[in-house]
Amino acid sequence: MYLANRGRLLIAVTVGNYVGCAIIFGILERHGFFRSLWWSIVTGYTIGYRDVFPQTDGGRLLGVWLIITASLLSLLTGAYIVLRLMIDTDEWSHEEQEEMKREQRETRAELREVRTELAEAHAGLHETRVQLTEARTELREMRAELAEGHRAIAALCAKFNVTVQPEDTVPANAV
Repeated sequence: MYLANRGRLLIAVTVGNYVGCAIIFGILERHGFFRSLWWSIVTGYTIGYRDVFPQTDGGRLLGVWLIITASLLSLLTGAYIVLRLMIDTDEWSHEEQEEMKREQRETRAELREVRTELAEAHAGLHETRVQLTEARTELREMRAELAEGHRAIAALCAKFNVTVQPEDTVPANAV
């Protein structure tokens, strides 16, 4: 994993693998450097033109090593390149993420305060509704008493044959 996330090191190891195998192949098979490098690249990419191939067991073993390591390094290099192509330049930085977390905590705290205030207001509203219901009941009782008083006055007026007009009021000198 260490190698997969470090592009320059990955390239250096890959090139070193090809060059190192070319040098060892040149020594084992008695070929020049460029011919050995040609063999290393053709074998590492598993092309195999069959124009240069190992004659000794050491050369064949080196070929197996090269094919395996070159395949793994090629996979890592390809993954690294794809990763670099896919990096989102609009992604949030660590500082931006921490700022968003802080703002989220503050917003949640404010929301808790609003919920508390709302619960208190709801309790107050309930108490006000109870008081309003009591006041309405009291008002109905007062209207009933007033209606009863009007009926009693109307009965007295009828008994004494007195007519009361709506605009009649108590005379000022009666007080």
